[in-house]
Amino acid sequence: MDWMPAAMTGLAIGFAFTAVPGPVTTEATRRSVQGGFWPGFLVNAGSLGGDVVWAVLGLSGAAVLLRHDAFAVALGLVGVGFLFSLARDAIRAFCTPAHADDGTISQGNALKVGAVFSLANPSGIAFWSGVGTGMLAGLGGASAGTIAVLIVAYLFAGMVLGSVFVAIAVLGGRLLGERIMRWVDLVSGTALGYFGVRLLWSTLKRADPLLRPALRAIM
Repeated sequence: MDWMPAAMTGLAIGFAFTAVPGPVTTEATRRSVQGGFWPGFLVNAGSLGGDVVWAVLGLSGAAVLLRHDAFAVALGLVGVGFLFSLARDAIRAFCTPAHADDGTISQGNALKVGAVFSLANPSGIAFWSGVGTGMLAGLGGASAGTIAVLIVAYLFAGMVLGSVFVAIAVLGGRLLGERIMRWVDLVSGTALGYFGVRLLWSTLKRADPLLRPALRAIM
């Protein structure tokens, strides 16, 4: 197997996914400013771990079982609730005069948060089972070796770029002090709320074909 095309594809996907602002970047930045490098790093690591689950399922063809609208809607609602919960915590931290680590930025919690971000996002299923499969076709087929190289390269790129972002956030927090931490909480809470609303909207659109028959029966 010529592993270079698969590796380059995986690196490109990993860098592109990590560079695009989203809830993972938002929460990783907030926790890095507050708690240092490791909480932010573990949010990113947990998210990448969830991505691997969807990548293996999607690229191996097993995601056929996961394409049902009801399953995607359920995942979307879980993700919406999770995003709103984190947004509430961030806004609450901004409103608290004295910043203190109440356990929400612990390393174990950060890893779980990142994993839930990824696993509760239905777009992961769509991407890896659709676009990802198309990429494999362009690489000459979905052999186990090709899939492994693609995923490892994706993880490497995501970890490297994610670590750079986290390090920048940590440095900014140290240079600017306590005041910037509270404003990071406000910006993060607002951003997480926005991502929650956007996911809720897309989830409701996905649920529309499921809800219409029930509404017609009631009416």
